[in-house]
Amino acid sequence: LFQSREVFGPQHLVQPSLETEKPALGFSALSRFNVDSQKVIVDKHNDLRRAVNPTARNMLKMVWNLDAANNAQRWADQCKMSISPRNERVVNGVFCGENILQATYPQSWSDAIQTWYNQVANFKYGTGAVKDNAPIGSYTQVVWYHSYQIGCAVAYCPQNKWQYFYVCQYCPAGNNAANLSKPYKQGPACGDCPNACDRGLCSKLMVFCSFQIFPEEINTNARLPWIIMKVKILSQLFLINDTDRSQATNKNHGSP
Repeated sequence: LFQSREVFGPQHLVQPSLETEKPALGFSALSRFNVDSQKVIVDKHNDLRRAVNPTARNMLKMVWNLDAANNAQRWADQCKMSISPRNERVVNGVFCGENILQATYPQSWSDAIQTWYNQVANFKYGTGAVKDNAPIGSYTQVVWYHSYQIGCAVAYCPQNKWQYFYVCQYCPAGNNAANLSKPYKQGPACGDCPNACDRGLCSKLMVFCSFQIFPEEINTNARLPWIIMKVKILSQLFLINDTDRSQATNKNHGSP
């Protein structure tokens, strides 16, 4: 039997699942440098983000970020089989979120991402988890509206029972605890970007207030110039049309 397990939440809880045996998947095909693999990861996320129910009026289109992928690889290679510390998920000055998966056999990136998304069974928009302690954080990170840069990596960890360790990092981070039940704004698809819509996803410049992106960084005693600086920096963060794909991968996009 092929086995995989997802690790989620601050307590690193484990949820096992069993699948029928699958044919061998070349480990090199999963590499972060494999262009086909990058495309699968980005396309799978975007397909799932387009399909959210209820529909999203502000869902950003995802693009590949090699820096995030390299950072994910650094963590995966340590084979710690857990969520990385938050301070190790800073990419180009931006805090990133993370999903991880462990498996006994190499599985496709599409299957790994689908496993995270499948937590939607535990989720109701506007309510959050439908049962106490039901895992939803992997799903909400996949569909968090402003997490538009993605970088993923996998490591082989032969010393562990779960030998394959998958890590994806999402920048900027989602899963704001105050809004976890609403990972995006409900409404007509592309309602907030009618002139920059790619099949239900916002694909050009969008500006969000700083308190929406990094609420944990804001306090009522903050100095006004600092707040202005954050808004000014963040206003440059969301240039994501297709022609900016290489730019989004290789350039700094400002600090939170």
